[in-house]
Amino acid sequence: MPSLARTKIKGASNRFVARPGGARARLGRACLGHYSVVIFILFTALPSADAQKILATVPVGTYGQAIGFNPVTHQIFTLDEPTNEITVIDGRTFEKTVIPLGPTPEKSLNGDIQIDPVRNRIYAVNVVNNNIAVIDVDTRSVRFVPAGTHPIALAINFKTNKIYAVNFDSNNVTVLDGATLQTRTIAVGVRPSGIAINSKNNTIYVTNCGSNNVSIIKGNNKVRTIPSGTYPNAVVVNRRTNRAYVANLRADTLTVIHGRSKHTRTLAVGRYPFCMVMNERANKIYLNHQALTALTVVDGRTNAVAHIGAGLTSVGAPDYLAVDEQRNKIYVGEWTTRVTIIDGATNTQSSVPNPGNNTHKIVANPLANEFYTLNTATMAGNYPDSSVSVFAGP
Repeated sequence: MPSLARTKIKGASNRFVARPGGARARLGRACLGHYSVVIFILFTALPSADAQKILATVPVGTYGQAIGFNPVTHQIFTLDEPTNEITVIDGRTFEKTVIPLGPTPEKSLNGDIQIDPVRNRIYAVNVVNNNIAVIDVDTRSVRFVPAGTHPIALAINFKTNKIYAVNFDSNNVTVLDGATLQTRTIAVGVRPSGIAINSKNNTIYVTNCGSNNVSIIKGNNKVRTIPSGTYPNAVVVNRRTNRAYVANLRADTLTVIHGRSKHTRTLAVGRYPFCMVMNERANKIYLNHQALTALTVVDGRTNAVAHIGAGLTSVGAPDYLAVDEQRNKIYVGEWTTRVTIIDGATNTQSSVPNPGNNTHKIVANPLANEFYTLNTATMAGNYPDSSVSVFAGP
């Protein structure tokens, strides 16, 4: 089982998480999935707003670990880890329901969810249970599919209806067929932690923080290994340019992988790059850092590196990120009482108060022109209370 020793990475604020298998706490990861399979045909009708505002703050379970949404049904979902349950929030009425996922052998402080908006399904992993929970939102039914040891991250290829679970302590990836719920296993590197999918060419990138490399899986299960920097964690892809970007937490670098040739280039980006989002339309990559109070933006065309948003927060470093590609806005979840919004065209910034406090995760819903924060507030025993704040976008 993963150790629940609570530690802090140098440069991070006083937030503690489990260390699966003794790994370094708070593994970085890409911060937002793509929902283009559903909403690309609707982008021309997107509404606009002149200023952002808070619509609601909804309490959820203790120590919420992951947040997602269905842009079609306008529902918001959180994975509440110690209680091992899914909270479902109606994005119009803000009423909530809870879907239990059953008991766990020990309390987990890591988890991930991915949403299939076409089938209105949720896929969830919580590290300590070696399975993937498959939740039908319409019927509230839950099925469990075996995975490897300590699954820590998920990704969906909407074109192939395949779900990939990264198994941190068995050094492999579980591939789940969304139609049949049958699985197969693909070996990767040591202590895999992050995953991103180029659905255009059915290529999956898995970062291996224990072996300092990236496993590249093609649709036929052929695996190729590419060296990276020290402790690769977060990874994103640009499907338009066929590039992958890997943040190397302990090397303070970004590895750029050419999808066709597999040639790489290394960029210096600043201390402890932690989380990334990709704006494919603008061809820009945004990173936060566990030891900087600013963001890094990388121009995907020129590989130029710049720092923006200096002084985003006076309490630790900015936490998770989200991007609205349609409006070219980047949302910065800060471990404080506000959310910062950066204009991707001008790099100017504004902020909105967050009554939920201490943003832990953040996602953007371009279809509704909204963004949602998963907040951690007061402590309840060893685990803090959590809430979701719903904002109308700018």
